[in-house]
Amino acid sequence: MTAKQTIKSWIITILDTIIIGIGNIVAVIAMSYICTDFILGPMYNAILIVAAVSIINFLIWPLIRKFVMPFLIYTFGIGMIIITCLIFYGVCHFIPGVSGGIAAVIQIPLVMALVTGIISSLINLDLDKSHIVGLKKQAIKKKRKSKKYPGLIMLEIDGLSANTLKKAIEKGYMPTVKQWLDDKTHKLTPWETDLSSQTSSSQAGILHGNNKDIVAFRWVEKENNNKIMVSSKFSHAKAIEERISDGNGLLANNGASRINMFSGDTDNVIFTSSKLRDIRKVYNFSWYAVFSSFYTFQRILILFIYDMLVEIKSQIMHKIRNVQPRLI
Repeated sequence: MTAKQTIKSWIITILDTIIIGIGNIVAVIAMSYICTDFILGPMYNAILIVAAVSIINFLIWPLIRKFVMPFLIYTFGIGMIIITCLIFYGVCHFIPGVSGGIAAVIQIPLVMALVTGIISSLINLDLDKSHIVGLKKQAIKKKRKSKKYPGLIMLEIDGLSANTLKKAIEKGYMPTVKQWLDDKTHKLTPWETDLSSQTSSSQAGILHGNNKDIVAFRWVEKENNNKIMVSSKFSHAKAIEERISDGNGLLANNGASRINMFSGDTDNVIFTSSKLRDIRKVYNFSWYAVFSSFYTFQRILILFIYDMLVEIKSQIMHKIRNVQPRLI
């Protein structure tokens, strides 16, 4: 990157920060009228609040995240909301004329995160790109020996057939995948599952090379006192994996399992059903990617709520248009 490009990047970053700051100031002022237990005092206090919170997040968070990481992970991110609220409460406590109750301390930081996300989208600020750049810098600092062999990322999308995928690509719903196919960097290969063609059986076959006796997502084992086995139940997932694993699963050699039913015989797991009963498996330094930035978890939470609203809207529109068949 040339000096001119660096200066331009810094100018854009400063302007983006100013715009987001103004948006958050307006949000704080608006919340002072909405939240009955929040007293702002003079309007310029909103500027002080936003500035103080931003400075604390920028300066303090990189210093303390290493120490609070276990707390954040074992609380599944709820600890991040608690810390956010405590910071906001502390800032309000030290600014004369400002006071906030429990509702305000919880609601206003989330509203500020929502405003940040909306403005970032409107001004086309690529937070994902900056987040990835930060993670790359962290990885470089570790100075690990680079691997000379290619890796493989496997992503599961429930119920997505090859024909449905092709239609989605043709209609422009998946522009990135279309670009991959057009550039000849990827190819689309249909794959027929065996029976039963559902998550636990498929994952067992892919990750362990063995899906013997996984006849459905739920089934009755007559030889086991008519016990009902449920693939997604943590204790049952653990028992199923113990039956099918030989210790040399697909992920056994430097692999990672994320939000799966089975581990593929790796200990590098996050939200993997077969390992969740072991509290020691919950902590994983890979969570750093989620909590490396103070606003990342709030952004994830807001996007989660947004996706829920999109689903609700889709259900309503399908009912209005009488789309058949539909789930609800």
